[in-house]
Parts: sequence; C-alpha cells; structure tokens
Amino acid sequence: MPDEPKTGLVFITDAVKCEYRDSSPMGRRPLTLALIGLNLTLFIASMDLVYPILWGHLRDPRVFEYLASPACVASGGCLPQVLLSMFLHAGLLHLAGNMIFLYIIGDNVEVALGWRRALLVYLASGIAGAAVQAIASLRDTEPALFMVGASAAVSGFLGAYLILYPGSTMCYCLGIPMIPLFYYCFRLKASNYIAIWLLIQTIILATVPYIAVWAHLAGLLTGLALARHLADRARIARLRIQFARGLYKGHRIDRAELRQPSLSPLAQILVIASAAIVLVGLAASVPTALGLEGKYYNVYMDVTVAEHRLAGQIYVIRDVEVRVEDSPPQGFYLAYKELKPRATPGVSVEVLAGRGDSRNLVPLARAEIAAASYHMEHVSWMAYATLALGLASSLAALHAALYRPEEVEVTYIGGLDGEDL
Repeated sequence: MPDEPKTGLVFITDAVKCEYRDSSPMGRRPLTLALIGLNLTLFIASMDLVYPILWGHLRDPRVFEYLASPACVASGGCLPQVLLSMFLHAGLLHLAGNMIFLYIIGDNVEVALGWRRALLVYLASGIAGAAVQAIASLRDTEPALFMVGASAAVSGFLGAYLILYPGSTMCYCLGIPMIPLFYYCFRLKASNYIAIWLLIQTIILATVPYIAVWAHLAGLLTGLALARHLADRARIARLRIQFARGLYKGHRIDRAELRQPSLSPLAQILVIASAAIVLVGLAASVPTALGLEGKYYNVYMDVTVAEHRLAGQIYVIRDVEVRVEDSPPQGFYLAYKELKPRATPGVSVEVLAGRGDSRNLVPLARAEIAAASYHMEHVSWMAYATLALGLASSLAALHAALYRPEEVEVTYIGGLDGEDL
C-alpha cells in the first residue's frame, strides 16, 4: 500500500508533503526531472534580462530578440523564441508555481506515455498555447509585450493527467489564521481538483489582465487530446495492475473508486466551457487580425534621463508604447545605447524608475528608441490557421473527455480479471 501523507489539521511540513503528493505509479521520470532542471537553469541564466520586466523596467531592447511576443507570433514568426520562452519565467513565484505543478503531475504523465510522447505533449501544448494567446490577445487595448513561462506546456500535462488519472487522489491545504504554521488539508479526486483549476482560469480571464489564460486553456485542451490518442494501451494495462495491487506511491485510492470511471461530470462540463471560450476568443479576433494585415506593429521606448533635485540621484525612466503604423520606424535598431546625461558626464546611470518625487526630477536627456517592429504580413493566415488548430484540438479534447474516457484511464480497474487482481 502507498505511504499516505497525513490530512486534517497538520503542521506546515506535513501540509507540504500532502500537497506535493498525489497517487503516483512506480516508474522512472527522467524527462520530468530534466524539464525542471532546464527551467531552473535558464531562469538563473536569464534573470538579468527577464526579471526586470516584472517590475516594469525594460532595460534592454535586446529582449525582443530572445523572447516571444504576441505580435511576433501573430505575424507568423518567432518559433525559436517561443521554444526558448517556454523555459523562461518572469519571477521566482512564476517559476515555483509551474515547477511545483510539473513535479506533482509530470511523473504520472511520463510513466503513462513514455518520455518521448510526454515530451511531444509538453512541446505541442506550449506552442499551441502561444499561438492561441497571440491571436486571442490581438483585441487587447493594452497588449502584453512578451509571453514567458512554461504555463501552457504544464497545462498540457494537466490535460493529459485529467484523461489518464482522473481518479488519482490529490490534496489541498488551507491556512488557519488563528493557528500559525498549521493547515487543514483534505483530499479530492484529480478530476475535481482540475475542474476547480479550470473554473479559476475562467474567473481570471474575466478579471485579471496580463495572465496568459488563453494559453493555459489551449494548452490543457491540446494535452488532453494528444494524451488520449498517444496513450499506449499495453502500458496503461500494466499500470492498472499496479494500482489494483496497491503498488503505487502517495495518497491511497479507495478500491471501490478504482472500479468506477472517475472523470467527473463537473470536469467534463468545464472542458466543454473551456473549448467554447477558446473558440469564441479566436473567432472574435479574426476581424482584428484582418485589419492588421500588411501593417507594422511597432514598439517604442521613450527613454528619459533625469536628475533628482534633492537627492542628486540619476534616474532613467522608460515608458513603452505600442503603435500600429503603415511603415517601420525610421532609424530602427535593436542595439541598445544607454543615454548619458550631458550635465553629469561619466555618471553610471542606474534603473530607478518609479522611485522618488517626480516633481523634483530635472530632465537631462531624452530619446525615443524603436525597440521592435513586426510586419504583420501573415497575420490573417495565422489567425485562420490558429482558429483551425483551436477547432481541431477542441473537438479532439471533447471527444477524449466525453466518449468513453475510461479507455485510457489508469485509475480504472473495472475491466481487469481475477488473475490481475
């Protein structure tokens, strides 16, 4: 039987053990560990370039060379940048959230599909999520400049997990305000856990800007559809025997529950809703894409160097503006040139935007830098292609979730005979 974490009122260490465990099959997980290691390595290597964006400091226009932006993807390019951006993150919390989810669910998906097929799900979900996010966000009045993070790819694993392990037991812990360091933890089926996650995504989409919810939903639908069609039935059968014999790790699953298909009606309803949201968002963006055809999506940095009258400090204030124009910027360049204020030659300028009293700032130098320009000559094609991709993945996901999903469910042992049990 599995080594089951504690639930109920528990100390913080037991709460961590509870939340970071599920019902996991025995098996190696080299891909999951490699993906986590690669994400951590590239996060550390790119901190100086990417992390300042989180605080509104676009220090160096060269970020447009390395990071995927919605405009670049919508223009029909940026595949290398999309692949790189899938392994970069805008902050420690952003990284931690994605890696914790990947750690919990990644081994299950990898053991069920094998590392090659699991990698295909990961990459395809990330790319599909980026394409849908780019097209669906064309209508935003304040478009995001960059798309970074493994969220779409991890959401693809979440979709695969939903169809492969809906009966797995997961854990959720709530803090107790009056009792520091103690939490109340309870178990729930994975299908209900993911259904709650989907519900939260729809709420975020309507209330919180700058979170790539379109990518999350598209990634989940892609992962769900691919996992259903890539699942190795022989491997699934072997894993079912493991679960029937109690040869798995983490939270225990009641044997009676293993004999019943576990994909909940709530999860199925929210998969339907997610597919509808993605398709409506893409369809609504097609007219906007047609209006951008042939134009230039130009990003400008308005850089002002100023000195604070009282503190004597030098400030660099960078405002970023997006304009849709008929031609590329004049004097467009990516090479970054730091402005040096003439009144204080030799001063090393630091990025201190947003601090101090702006009324006491004395402008010393100003320049408008064309940071990036994208020719939207293929945006209509991309919009229609992404809409077709969204339709295909949505229909495939709906088929996977609604038509006999128990065919590939690892946590369903109803079809095993007496010898296997």
